[in-house]
Amino acid sequence: MSKTVVLLSGGLDSTTTLAIAKSQKFDCYALSFDYGQKQRSELVSAQIIKQGLSLGVDYSQTISCYQANKKGVACGECDACVLRQNGFTQAGVVDPTKYQ
Repeated sequence: MSKTVVLLSGGLDSTTTLAIAKSQKFDCYALSFDYGQKQRSELVSAQIIKQGLSLGVDYSQTISCYQANKKGVACGECDACVLRQNGFTQAGVVDPTKYQ
């Protein structure tokens, strides 16, 4: 089994990337670190969301918000939240994110 390292931010892109690697039978090692800032952008699209769902990704366990509160509830207004909401709408899937 081939090994791979996946940089995991906890957002849509990296979570879906991890699911793709696992579906391709890679032995995955997730690497995450605090580099002192939030993700600059989250590539949110219906295609990424649909592919992740087909791989069994539970997007209720991810967050893209730049301003989530301490309980992990997203603001619903920052760029990342708007991109995420649009991606789920375009995919025709209910966004499982908890918004303020």
